[in-house]
Amino acid sequence: MDWGRAKTILILTFLLLNLLLAYLLWNEKLFHVRLTFQDREHIWELQQLLNEKNIGLEQELPEMTPQVAEIDVRFVVRGEEQGVRPLETPVAVGEKEREELELQIPEFRQYRLDPGLSREGELVYSQLHEDLPLFDIHLKLYVTEGQYTHYSQSMVEVLPEEEKGSSRHPALAAHRAVRLLAERYLKSGDVIRDIRLGYHGPMYDSESQVLAPKWRFVLDDGDIYYIHAISGEVERPQRGS
Repeated sequence: MDWGRAKTILILTFLLLNLLLAYLLWNEKLFHVRLTFQDREHIWELQQLLNEKNIGLEQELPEMTPQVAEIDVRFVVRGEEQGVRPLETPVAVGEKEREELELQIPEFRQYRLDPGLSREGELVYSQLHEDLPLFDIHLKLYVTEGQYTHYSQSMVEVLPEEEKGSSRHPALAAHRAVRLLAERYLKSGDVIRDIRLGYHGPMYDSESQVLAPKWRFVLDDGDIYYIHAISGEVERPQRGS
């Protein structure tokens, strides 16, 4: 036996194995959660269902299924009380807009653009908690002739989990939520244009509120569905504002 050649093959095999393991680790970091074979089969079945019912889906299904729970929040600023306020200096829409807006709007970094609710002349941002949007807590930017000129802002603080005492559970997979809507609620011709996981709850006239983890679905006609990310309970559509 040519031991020198065998040794070279063995070394190359280990190198290739290490490269494969490195790729797999990198790939796992790229996505929050990898889909199982069963999940992929369910997604294929969902696509068949959507095709049969003529329901459109304009966004790729999120793969994330983080651990979630209800949260308590306390208002720091209420947009309806503060009203619409002018920026000290109008900001041109463009590449450096975020840096300039951060200088004029308190805690601007805590918000992320919400494409599902934004429209021409009015951009809606949602406050974030653990990188998930609080769907009812908004920063609205008003655009006139290519410039941000005014804004309105609501802001909350999230109470520590130990005060709430809620246990965390894995969020319902997005494809299961879509299937639930398609089978029971959506009609032929409906188009889902925005899907995202966040927190939502009824807004009462009190300083503290309870928000539940929910999937939000925005349709092309403006209807909005919420599905509880733990129980699967569906809220009937609301017209987007």
